[in-house]
Amino acid sequence: MKTINKYAVQIISGLAALLVLVLAILAFTLSYSSLQHMAAGHGVEGWLSYLWPLLLDFAMIVFSLAILRASLRQESALYPWGLTATFAALATAGNVFDVTTFGVSAVIVGAIVKALAPVALVLAFELLMQMVKAEIRRSAVVQTLAELMAEFDTQQTKLTAERDRLAAELGSLNDQIDRQMSKLDDIKADILSAKSSQITDLAAARQVKIDQRRSDVLSMLQSGMTMADVEMTAADKWNVQPRTIRRDVAALNGQAR
Repeated sequence: MKTINKYAVQIISGLAALLVLVLAILAFTLSYSSLQHMAAGHGVEGWLSYLWPLLLDFAMIVFSLAILRASLRQESALYPWGLTATFAALATAGNVFDVTTFGVSAVIVGAIVKALAPVALVLAFELLMQMVKAEIRRSAVVQTLAELMAEFDTQQTKLTAERDRLAAELGSLNDQIDRQMSKLDDIKADILSAKSSQITDLAAARQVKIDQRRSDVLSMLQSGMTMADVEMTAADKWNVQPRTIRRDVAALNGQAR
């Protein structure tokens, strides 16, 4: 179904183009005859009268092409539209004036006919200059855009290289941090081990001191000293509180007699 619609559109478009071509030929032929006759009757002599109708027709073609170009470039088409409408109106008036001037002086009509050639040249040349300037500006914009894209690509390449360099440095720093953290863990383990050993040694030394003090207390008790004398003597000797001596006596579990 889509293929049929596609062919139908192509046939319709081709037929329309053909009919427009036929219409253009008919209109050009009839208009050309009237405009040539009118020009010959208003001061355009000899074979020059055969060129005058082409002036209007070619001008309208040029202005119409300028409208198409502006539309494709998405630019303002106000000036070429104005020129096309003006010259279409002049061509229509020329065809009418071939039959009647509606009381307009033949001198005025002849002056318009003679003045149309230089006016058409100036307007067409100005239109051409506008198109040239528009293309130059467009080329400058395209070139600037290309330069910006090239600069963007260059900066992007630099940024990518810088990112890779920073990523490599970050990886190296992470490795160094991991090594330092490993060393720190080893140091912590050594410190904890040393503290544990120191605590063990202190505990052992304390226990030896306690055992020595209790042995001394036991000797004092076995020598017949009273509990009060033992507490005072042992406390002074070992630089502890009397209650500590009492705990030692209790810990001896009746070994004293």
